[in-house]
Amino acid sequence: MRNINLVFFYYENLYLQASEIAQLASPRGSRDKKTSDSLAVTSTVSQKNDANNRTQKFNEMHLADLQKVFEAETDEHGALDKEGFIRVMKKVLSSMSEEKLEVLFLKVDSNCNGYVTWQKYVDYMMREFQGKEEMRKSQYRLRFHLPMTIIPMHHGSEIVKVAFLIQRFKTIGCFLTVTKDGILQFWSESFSMMNSFRLNQTQQFGRQQMWVVDMVCMHNMNLIAVASTELKIEFFDISNQKCVRAFTFIDLDSCVMVMDYWSDNNKGVFCYGDTKGNVVIFISDNVASGLFNPHILPRTSKWDHWTNVSLRKLLNEKSPLYRSFRVKNLHLNWCQQVKFIPQLNVVVSCSAIERSSLVLIILPTKDPEKPKLSSLNLRKGILCFDYCPDRNFLATGGYDPHIRLWNPLVSKRPVWLMKGHHTSVTHLLVNSKNTSILISISRDKNIRVWDLQDYVCLQSFCGKLFPLGNCPITSAYFHRDRTLICSTYNIGILRGYLESQGPLKTGKMTTHSTALSAVLYSKIFKQVVSGCLQGTISGIVHMNKGYYATGWSKRITNFRLHRTKMALSCCHWKTYHTEDVLCMAKYQNQFLGTSSYNGDILFWNVSMLKPILNFNASKSPLPLQPKK
Repeated sequence: MRNINLVFFYYENLYLQASEIAQLASPRGSRDKKTSDSLAVTSTVSQKNDANNRTQKFNEMHLADLQKVFEAETDEHGALDKEGFIRVMKKVLSSMSEEKLEVLFLKVDSNCNGYVTWQKYVDYMMREFQGKEEMRKSQYRLRFHLPMTIIPMHHGSEIVKVAFLIQRFKTIGCFLTVTKDGILQFWSESFSMMNSFRLNQTQQFGRQQMWVVDMVCMHNMNLIAVASTELKIEFFDISNQKCVRAFTFIDLDSCVMVMDYWSDNNKGVFCYGDTKGNVVIFISDNVASGLFNPHILPRTSKWDHWTNVSLRKLLNEKSPLYRSFRVKNLHLNWCQQVKFIPQLNVVVSCSAIERSSLVLIILPTKDPEKPKLSSLNLRKGILCFDYCPDRNFLATGGYDPHIRLWNPLVSKRPVWLMKGHHTSVTHLLVNSKNTSILISISRDKNIRVWDLQDYVCLQSFCGKLFPLGNCPITSAYFHRDRTLICSTYNIGILRGYLESQGPLKTGKMTTHSTALSAVLYSKIFKQVVSGCLQGTISGIVHMNKGYYATGWSKRITNFRLHRTKMALSCCHWKTYHTEDVLCMAKYQNQFLGTSSYNGDILFWNVSMLKPILNFNASKSPLPLQPKK
């Protein structure tokens, strides 16, 4: 169930007081440079100068010395009233007004009994430090913004793969897309069409239609490898934006399903998995004179000026130019994804089967040795995975809607489970450039952005927001400029930004990363309550001294402020909708009406916390089937 995201904040601007208290909490005046820089964005020049003067004052005072000054003014119970607290704080914050110090006292006095102790003050400082750390980390969190840019395609076939090609010592590259029926297209980084080719132009008349299964770019060799249902892997020379067949791997046992290529411009690793669960690996320690250089390939036969190379011959014979490994029957079903991970020197393969769902092929460093295997099992198998080098774990997704994080060294059980999707997870992409971010895509085109430090979902985009058609997303690529490219029959581009560099308008404060859906202001408490689309809040109602919120959580949540304490109670109603709630309204301070995505309209009795009437916009009135 999606979390309900509410923001409660004071209408007055109390930001300066929070930053000042964080400074006071710093032992010997130590400050986090990055956090200070981020806070200074919303401060004026005069506020900066005042803060610097106060920081200089804190540099002369240790936290233990501050405790002595604090406790010297306390009563026999070790507490300070408001006047005593202001008097103590004036000794270290002489330039701070009494009004601001009074607000500070109210913030430290969390139970509103009119007294504060040193322990309560330290607890407040710890919460301030946590808030500052969260603010610092949030600067580098990736955010995507709508709408998605759609590049229409008119070839009538789904796109199998989206890849990016950039040559060494160059800063500008190009995107490549290949469709199921064999149309290869070159795109600029702004997705302007540069060139287009049909890969099966040289086929003889009357032959069966070519169906492309996968494609990988061999950027350092100016080659692409294309796997099709014809039981062969074709390599094309794409230098200077052309497309010329260079050579072909033939004599394959079964159809290749997935491929991967990695190179650091010295070493190269090419691997693929097929429908029989076999994984084949080729390693060239020197790519300049290795296996995939067309000029040194064994010339067995020639057809129309390209070379056919027998895969069986490459696997059986020894060569100083490359090493090859073939792991038979690694899975009992076909391979869903295969990838070389250079940090671990392993090739990882997964399959949608319970036994050996994901296998790590540990590559040997010496020729006589054979690869070692390490596997993990999952009841419904694994459809996709990716590796996070910063956190050193594998993220996996499968037919169940959960994302699991695994330690590669311990394969018994996952170290973390992230829930949020409602259908099978088909694509996982890890970005470790600034902070560890995981992008997940499910079969219903729900795109989620996860923070791999706090294991929380930062953003969730419903597939209904993307005009990509009815079919699932077939390929996804995360570009270096924080752009997510997705494909179906068309190409969808979702542009991202860091929170610290987000689109802010002058003179306006942004409290949410997406559009607001509802806002309320309380004159009594002088507070503003707001909900946004990203937080899945679609309706907020103030009634009977309480707040009622609902949205994509499918249920109503009741928030109430305590009569005597500054505390907020929360109650989730047990009965709920079967789909996302889109709107809510009140009637006579006793009833609530809600409507959901599937047309259900419920009329609730607030006292009973239950619906008393159930209608549907497209059906006759039906009896309610509550879920608990």
